[in-house]
Amino acid sequence: MNPDTLFMEKALKMAFSSVGITSPNPPVGAVIVKNNKIIGSGSTSAFGGNHAEVNAINSCTESTEDSVMYVTLEPCCHFGKTPPCTMAITAAKIKKVVIAAIDPNPLVCGKGVLELENAGIETIIDKKNGSLARELLEPFKTYLEEKRPYIVHKAAMTLDGCTASHNKDSKWITSESSRALSHRLRSVVDAVIVGKGTYIADDPRLDVRNEYLDNRKVNVYSNESFLFSELIGNDFEVKKRTPLRVLAGLPDRFENRSFFYDENYLIFCSESDHDCDIPEYVDREKIIPIGFSGKKFIEKMLKILYDQGVMLAMVEGGARLNASFHEAGLPDSYLYFFAPKVLGGGHPLFQGAGEEMIKNSRTVNHKALALIDGDLVVYGEFK
Repeated sequence: MNPDTLFMEKALKMAFSSVGITSPNPPVGAVIVKNNKIIGSGSTSAFGGNHAEVNAINSCTESTEDSVMYVTLEPCCHFGKTPPCTMAITAAKIKKVVIAAIDPNPLVCGKGVLELENAGIETIIDKKNGSLARELLEPFKTYLEEKRPYIVHKAAMTLDGCTASHNKDSKWITSESSRALSHRLRSVVDAVIVGKGTYIADDPRLDVRNEYLDNRKVNVYSNESFLFSELIGNDFEVKKRTPLRVLAGLPDRFENRSFFYDENYLIFCSESDHDCDIPEYVDREKIIPIGFSGKKFIEKMLKILYDQGVMLAMVEGGARLNASFHEAGLPDSYLYFFAPKVLGGGHPLFQGAGEEMIKNSRTVNHKALALIDGDLVVYGEFK
């Protein structure tokens, strides 16, 4: 393999390691090479901290003069929470910078490259790895351009499309290995969203558990996703964090308490929610009235989450919430698990009117297809 490719792959892995902790900044990785040897590497710190380029420079074991930096995103050239990375690169006397993707932020967007070139630093755009870098940057791009979080829809169902039996039994449809993959994805998102029906039926904690994914049981048949590759990889490390728990809709009863194990949650209520007694363990200040239902409810909820810095969120149902997201033209991508089981009837993935004509269906772009311990797993994007 070409050394340049190896070094950029290392930078991409560094970028992935920071997914879930940088929001609303993008996850970026940087590697510094001298005499064909890595002398430093870094990823983006939590919001307000150093960017990947500065962390890589600070980690170097020897002088950075005449070295080469491989970075997954164009270095910034403006003052924000931190000084410009172009300034740090120039001061470090790095002679060449290889960039996987141009920054979609209008404050940068080519200006970082120009500033490096004006400082006499050679810059190269790595088109080969650009698509891999852009996949990790898609939530940042959506957050920046559409003023909302990027939405991943995760669902587990039987082959006949049921997420639970008629009496709402859903544990467990898929294998332990599939559930482990779900927790891995949950550990890199900023928020997990469920509906009030799911809260009542499942009593979810929505936390992150470091369950074992047996890679010997993972058979990948097609994969064009760097994110999926990292999620199923042997070296994946579950982050010691839990995402914001979001409850869409005010339940008519609160006997389930697992959701409220700490203060990291929000509840959004709509005009259709019933009045109910709020127990003492529920913080009333975390209940946010919206005043809409359906598509408008989703749009308003996502705007509030955007204002709170949520860049990447995962929807885990139920059926009415899934239908409301579909009505709003969402989600952006999906991770669907199909268990080799047939219920012959039960609760469907969506509960809504849906589209009247097949031609109006949303087109999907599959990026990964795998068997995990007997479950068919499909990951991709909605066009």
